[in-house]
Amino acid sequence: MGAIWIVDACVFIDMRAAGLLTQMTELSGKLGQDLATTDLVADELNENPDETELSRLGFEIVGFSAGRLDELVCFRSQYSGLSLSDASAFLLALERESMLVTNEGPLRNRAARSGVQVHGTLWLLQQMVRQNVVSPRKAATALKTMLAAGSRFPNNGCAKLLTAWDAVG
Repeated sequence: MGAIWIVDACVFIDMRAAGLLTQMTELSGKLGQDLATTDLVADELNENPDETELSRLGFEIVGFSAGRLDELVCFRSQYSGLSLSDASAFLLALERESMLVTNEGPLRNRAARSGVQVHGTLWLLQQMVRQNVVSPRKAATALKTMLAAGSRFPNNGCAKLLTAWDAVG
């Protein structure tokens, strides 16, 4: 696993909905991982949280200058179906040989085919429980909150986790 987790917008949205942004940074610290995202991903969040808050939480915000934007547009043209912000996270993960944290199916597939290690929100929740950052009960509540807010995850994965976490309580 890379020393940096590159986080995509959908994961921020999930963690924010469940009130787990601080716990995500706590988890990364426990596992010795730095956190980063791109300015394009941060812009997609509509300032909730904004770049100042992300920086306060410990995220490096990597900017794409005009020259880098041209490079990004060229990179994105190789991968149809990716938004510019998704492509920015993918490119950053490739450049830094880092793990990409996203739930976006097309982005996950393209990144994995390119050799990038990819995980998503469910993995983060599992790690939070394993590392005692959150209790199984809190993880179950968080997952239910995310689902109620419109997040989409594999049904069988959710059912297994909820059953396991509810059993532990």
